[in-house]
Amino acid sequence: PPPPPPPSPPPPPECEIYAEFCVYDPVGVSNPTVPPYPTAETCAMLVDYMESLGETEFQCVPPTPSFQGDKYCVTVMGVGSPAVNGICQAASNVDFIVMYQALGYGDYSCNLGASSNTTCGCDEEAETPKCQNFSPPPS
Repeated sequence: PPPPPPPSPPPPPECEIYAEFCVYDPVGVSNPTVPPYPTAETCAMLVDYMESLGETEFQCVPPTPSFQGDKYCVTVMGVGSPAVNGICQAASNVDFIVMYQALGYGDYSCNLGASSNTTCGCDEEAETPKCQNFSPPPS
């Protein structure tokens, strides 16, 4: 009988990469520093930002935005080789401040959160302090 064909090399493992941007519900806080909730447009901007970091294509993960207990989030996902860990690391640059700026949130410094993670070993997250009410002016 003919010899069996040589086994083909296994394909490189696929690795999923996720990035998430969240705005926390400002419970009991109302002042101009509270950032607006993300929208579908925010998610599209996050796709553009993540795609700018490497070769991987991203898409929004519905629902957009999603309400997660005390925050509203937009999430994007891509699939690539384990090299996406480099994108995951790059996304968290300067505690995600670069991401916030790319999404139009550069003027806000509270109630923001973000994460980037992969199914092959990268897990980054950060959040800003919670927004505080302005103290009343002295009378």
